[in-house]
Amino acid sequence: MALTQLESYREQIIIIGREAYRKGLVVAWGGNISVRLNPSEFLMTAHQAALGFLSSKDFLVMDLKGTIVSGEGKPSTETKLHSAIYHNTEAEAVVHLHPPYTNVLAVKGVKITPMTFESSLFLGTTPVIAQESPSVTHPEKVIEVLKLSNIIILREHGTVAVGCSLWEAFFLTEILEEAAMMAYLGESLGVPAAKEEKAASSKREELILYPVFSKEHIEKVIELVNSDEEVQRLGVSTHLTVRYAIKLLDTDQVYNFHFQEGKIIKVSNDEDADFVIAGKREQWVAVLNGQIDPFAATTQKKLKLQKGNVGDLSKWYPPFYRVFKLWEYAPVE
Repeated sequence: MALTQLESYREQIIIIGREAYRKGLVVAWGGNISVRLNPSEFLMTAHQAALGFLSSKDFLVMDLKGTIVSGEGKPSTETKLHSAIYHNTEAEAVVHLHPPYTNVLAVKGVKITPMTFESSLFLGTTPVIAQESPSVTHPEKVIEVLKLSNIIILREHGTVAVGCSLWEAFFLTEILEEAAMMAYLGESLGVPAAKEEKAASSKREELILYPVFSKEHIEKVIELVNSDEEVQRLGVSTHLTVRYAIKLLDTDQVYNFHFQEGKIIKVSNDEDADFVIAGKREQWVAVLNGQIDPFAATTQKKLKLQKGNVGDLSKWYPPFYRVFKLWEYAPVE
């Protein structure tokens, strides 16, 4: 007999809870997991539910006000956080765990820089938020950052990951913990951390703020890209001849950048492109100002790849990575 939606989600959370416990991402009664059931309700692990040993009695159906709809037991102390996430974002699932390497590095102030291409594609730079108490008392701070990244670190507490599915949120936590383990081992073995690439010699505070995608902004981007020796070298070696279109979902405006061997030869306002990447103005401003990694924003679905695929785009990772760093030197408002 087919499982109901509720039973299916409950089963997934039980499996994920066991995996999280087995991998040391949570111990005892730590952490909590939830999933959206419909626009007004979500399923969540109850207070003091041990994620490694969950059973059907450890779940509550909650409404977005944090009121119990069905189930026994008390609501988790993080119910307010989960409720706020579902109320204010498009997240379908929330996974809150306590990964040890991630926690240690965050407390010590060590930036978790991914050491593999794969983790970099999924994570970018993971934001860290100060935590004032054992539970999240100011979820609005978390919500604001989750608009830019699907995973964040709560300093001295743990991680909060969201996704289109329970597994997506869990895997993102796993990837971050792996990156943290590598960073920790790198520190222990004296492996130098990846250097922050400098796009230009100008100081950030001296840069002009441009209205996003204004004529002046686009002209500056073209100037930066076409005059940069590194982009031109990489553009030729990787044969960067492609049409890369940026779409603003707020207005449906499109900016189609035509690259030929690394140079931008034209910008049109159509979607006749090899890749069309769409996002709200808020996301594009964050990308252009270097607040979020554009590759990670795409894999986390903050930006939507409406045409093309990440696999094809990844062959131009080196030149585009450089291009995106240069964008930061034409900051927008």
